[in-house]
Amino acid sequence: MILWNVFDAVTLSLLAICIFVWPTQLISDNQNRWLRFFAVSLIASQLVFDGPRVQLFPAYFVAGLFAILLIPRRSAAATPSRVRESKERFVKQFARWTAVIGTGFVLMISIVYCLFFPRYEYPRPLGKYSVGVRELRLTDSSRLETYTSNPNDHRELLLRISYPTEAGTTVRDLERDSVPDPAAVVARYALLFLWPGKSSAGLIPQSWGRVRTNAWTDVPPTTDRQRFPVLVYSHGLGSWPEQNTILVEELASQGYIVIEINHSGHSAGLKLSDGSTIGIEPILERGAISEKAVENAVENSAETQERSRALLAQLDDPSLSNDYRSRLIKERVALRPQATERDTATHRTASNDQRFVLSELTTLQANDAVLASHFDLDHIGVLGMSYGGTASHITCAEDRRCRAGVNLDGFQPLLLDEPPLSVPFMHMSNASHFNHAISYEQATAASYLVRIAGTAHGSFMDLPLTHPMIRQLNKLGLDVIGTIDGERMVRLVNEYVLAFFDKHLLGRDEPLMSRPSDRYPEVTFLSKEEK
Repeated sequence: MILWNVFDAVTLSLLAICIFVWPTQLISDNQNRWLRFFAVSLIASQLVFDGPRVQLFPAYFVAGLFAILLIPRRSAAATPSRVRESKERFVKQFARWTAVIGTGFVLMISIVYCLFFPRYEYPRPLGKYSVGVRELRLTDSSRLETYTSNPNDHRELLLRISYPTEAGTTVRDLERDSVPDPAAVVARYALLFLWPGKSSAGLIPQSWGRVRTNAWTDVPPTTDRQRFPVLVYSHGLGSWPEQNTILVEELASQGYIVIEINHSGHSAGLKLSDGSTIGIEPILERGAISEKAVENAVENSAETQERSRALLAQLDDPSLSNDYRSRLIKERVALRPQATERDTATHRTASNDQRFVLSELTTLQANDAVLASHFDLDHIGVLGMSYGGTASHITCAEDRRCRAGVNLDGFQPLLLDEPPLSVPFMHMSNASHFNHAISYEQATAASYLVRIAGTAHGSFMDLPLTHPMIRQLNKLGLDVIGTIDGERMVRLVNEYVLAFFDKHLLGRDEPLMSRPSDRYPEVTFLSKEEK
């Protein structure tokens, strides 16, 4: 990966030099042509041997322009007059400098994009197993799909299942798994906001710049144990199932089967069985997460917005009692009834997706071509990040098939209306997030609060390790992944989530779940046993 980053840097630098010398007389025309030839050849080599990458798309445009300039042109048949020659020279020079400025700007997009989204490698999981992965498509015939244009469509989910397989060299010659680069997801959203509507959904395929993982596709599961506990995972709203690949691979390597759900209409993109692509565009169009789309004048009034911001500021106070905090949250909900109704429907859909998958486990246990008889249906956990974490909370509060759950930095006011959690549950969040304390206090089963200093919402994904340059956005006031070191954050999340499920699904003694850890002073850890 480091070599490819160097290759990208060399290629972009060469294109930049080509742009700089284009209108000047620093080198001869012949040298200029050779320089362009080498630059175009490097870009062509990258496309052939590495495949298209979203980060380099602007550079492809610039290279294509230089490729056109390499085509020999006929010389003028007649000698122009001195006046005409002067005019033509001016027009050519003006056109050249205009092209230089334009192509320089376009190339700068590639340079910045490559800096923020460089190539990376996933760290190897630490468990004793290698990781296998397979995809499975399921359709819930009991629910109609509300995010497609066909009113007769039923809800379709794509599952990504990671599981333990044999360690060692037996799988090395098989096909390696790959996942979308977040750069493709970000580019899709940028295009969506520039060009709203479903017509833009498929213009940037998530296959561009896919990243190899540590898993192998469709390999047989390990035979040293018959059944493995099952974890159902949900991604964030508008995100992608593989946003926590490091965590999922670690859990699978430690002996868990992890089922990641691609929530259609709630993810960055899903290719349906009919070949069409669905992303989060329907939600954006309906205003499900857009305050600007709310038509209720009272809900959008300046007075309402000011009161809502004041309530949010009050909720940042860690000294509030949980009763008073709950009243503030409910007051804010009352100010935003339409937004809350949409949020509730969205998270309910995700929770229903999780429960549908739980219902399908019995069928998979009996009939799945690879994993039949390997699901331990007596030990099932549910976890998710952001919107997926909220959905996990709902599922574990209402469905007894969930024996333990984890919420990674997700909270919605609708959780206050849920029954108290009666299964072991762990809330992980940034240090300024205090609303989980309400659910923690009300829980009747073992409950945990893990608040981590130096984190932001995106810290609970792979981003702090895979894209550390995003931290530079802090200077613009956009705190995406906080200030915590990426390797440390990934290790911290992996260890706490693994220790939680090992304790409450497998009955193991886990010191990390009993007291604050000296190894992680940035963690504020609270726990309480079953009432």
